[in-house]
This record gives sequence, C-alpha cells and structure tokens, in this order.
Amino acid sequence: MSGGSLRRWSSSVNPRSRAVELLFDETKEATLTLSLAEAAKELRDEAFVVVPIDGLSRADVTHAVEVFHLAGGEARLCLAGGRPSLAALDPAWMDCDRIGLLLDHVDACTSPSELIWDRIEAIRFSDEFVLSAARDLRLGCALESMLGLARDLGLCTLGADAMPGGASLSGRFEFDYMPAPVADSPTRARASAKTSATATLSR
Repeated sequence: MSGGSLRRWSSSVNPRSRAVELLFDETKEATLTLSLAEAAKELRDEAFVVVPIDGLSRADVTHAVEVFHLAGGEARLCLAGGRPSLAALDPAWMDCDRIGLLLDHVDACTSPSELIWDRIEAIRFSDEFVLSAARDLRLGCALESMLGLARDLGLCTLGADAMPGGASLSGRFEFDYMPAPVADSPTRARASAKTSATATLSR
C-alpha cells in the first residue's frame, strides 16, 4: 500500500468479525487518497475500516472518501480523530450507512461530554491509558466507568490488550475490538485498483 500499512483488529465477541486500520508515518491527503483507492477492493469483507484524519482539512477528507467509493470501496469507513477534526466535517455530506465517526485518543482527561456527543459511533482508548489503567486502581476504575458509559450509549469500543487475557487490577477490560495478535504485512493493491486510483487522481 502506498505510504502506509494495515493494522488488523478482531472482535472480542465474534471472531469472524474483522476490522482494519490504515497506518501512516505522516497523514497527508495524497497518501490517504491513494491508499484508500488501492485498498478499496481488498477490504470488502471487513466490518469497518479505521481511517485517521487528524491534520487533514474537511476538503481533504471529502476527496479521499469520494475516491475510495469511486474505486469500488464498499467497506464502512470509520473516520478517526480528535473532537476538533471530527466536528469540522460536514454532517450533511456524510452518508451514515457508509461512514461513521470514531473519537480517538480517549483517556482519563476526556470529558463525559465528548463521549455523549451524538455524532460519534465508536471510541478508541489510547494505548498508554489502557496500559496505565491495568496497573493503577484509580485509573482502572476510571476506564471501567468510561467503558460502562460507552456500552450504555451503544458505542463500539477499541482498546489495547493491556495484560494477558485483558486482565487488570480492577477486573477485565472488555473492549469490542482489540488489535489482532499477529500484525499483517502491508496489503498489496490489485493492479485494477492502482489503475483506478491513478485515473481518478489525474482528473
């Protein structure tokens, strides 16, 4: 994949439900657009695709998503970022059947008002927060409380596997999705996807 690789996520409830995250050393509109176009036809069986958008403008995100769909992408896109990045997107542009918002970098400093924001459908806890919560009782209680709120709100939760079996001082952290045990190598795009991407970007 041009400029990036894939990180696999697996469901803690249904092993057959998989998700993928696009990874970049530096998120740029051209890199994101080409990577989405290349991966469009490779990701049809995924429950959703996490797409980082922090640092990109609304126009950048809109263009990248449109190229993904023009290239035949059918997977649900979950645009991931902080509240400012997500709030900058135009609600009228988003097709809720194909695109969702994921509040990223959630930790102990994230206020409840951000979790109850009705535009998001998923949250991802920062790895550092999860690892710290596994070893600190107060942080562990805070994480458990936030997970409970997320469940009550019907939000999908993503988090790290802090300790073997997901154990913690306060019990077990039950995330809906966790990173797959073995990292996958970067996806090789199909020749047809590359052709479509090149044609689209040259317009």
